[in-house]
Amino acid sequence: MTDRTVAWGGLHNARDLGGLPAGTSTTRFGRLYRAPRLDGLDQQGWDELLDAGVRTIIDLRNPHEILPLALPAARLLD
Repeated sequence: MTDRTVAWGGLHNARDLGGLPAGTSTTRFGRLYRAPRLDGLDQQGWDELLDAGVRTIIDLRNPHEILPLALPAARLLD
């Protein structure tokens, strides 16, 4: 079994979903990630996330699970 763990500073339980079955093919490594809440990321973690090519974040939590997050979005765009 492939270890898909992604070690981004301050974030636990993040995974690269590459290599998983998708129809008649598989997902590509380094293209799709899953992770818990991102407010646990430290600055190094945000840098690593961006270095991995992440540019879009889609939150799939239910409304009752979502609390306002203090994400440093302005720093990401610098």
